[in-house]
Amino acid sequence: ALLLTPLGHAHAGSTPGEFMVNRFAAGHGVRNDAAFLQRPFSPSVSVTAGGVGLCIADLLAYAKFHLGDGTNDKGERILGRASLEMMRTTQLHKQSTDDDIGIAWHLRNVGPLRVAAHGGTLSGHILLLEIVPEKNFAIGILTNSINGWRLIQDVEREALKSYHGATFPKNYAIAHRGLVETLPNVEPLAKQPDAAQYVGRYLRPMNAVSVRVEGGKLIVQEIPNTGEPRPVMPIAFYGPDRAVVTEGNDKGQGIEFVRDASGRVNWIRVVGRVAVHER
Repeated sequence: ALLLTPLGHAHAGSTPGEFMVNRFAAGHGVRNDAAFLQRPFSPSVSVTAGGVGLCIADLLAYAKFHLGDGTNDKGERILGRASLEMMRTTQLHKQSTDDDIGIAWHLRNVGPLRVAAHGGTLSGHILLLEIVPEKNFAIGILTNSINGWRLIQDVEREALKSYHGATFPKNYAIAHRGLVETLPNVEPLAKQPDAAQYVGRYLRPMNAVSVRVEGGKLIVQEIPNTGEPRPVMPIAFYGPDRAVVTEGNDKGQGIEFVRDASGRVNWIRVVGRVAVHER
């Protein structure tokens, strides 16, 4: 009522009972290179994390609001311009990456552009909303496949290049924005750092992350508390504590290590989720 109604989002809702009565693209997963329907649909347990369903028209209307002066199409004040700008102002730098975080918006530089974006995933659906305030430009992409992030990143990057001539510099370290991405332009270091400082077992509630040396390569592998371990991910460093997966289905994805105040490697971040070094 505080946001969706004033903005005129006719098809949006915070429960499946509200948004699934419209034309609804069911989410799909992929198994053995074949798509399958995600059944049953699993709504988010939190309205603030994947709990809103909406169509592309509503998504772009939301982008238009953030590019404007804080009023809706009727001229009614919803939020002050200063508040909108504050949301796009850096609050913290994302460690071991070149990205920042504002209030809800993930912030990064793509060539000369400063972009604000947020993505999300839920039950086979993946989306991205991105705005470029200085260009009065927005990108909204909705997909209904668990692999939709691959299409999203390709469309996003080509749109920024085609419309604004913006591309990433080499070895720009992107951070997680609510969806998986591959590094856009990366070249590993000719001389790799000592692997010993990174080796170990890292823990988080749902799984562990193993970092070890195999066959002369530094390997990262997620090991769930239940079920089979995920495939191994060989990595190579392209910057200080910044690595890229070099082989397999996850090739191109970034992995970051974060140090504590003493300079010791104490955390690893894989697909945006942090695990702490077991001592």
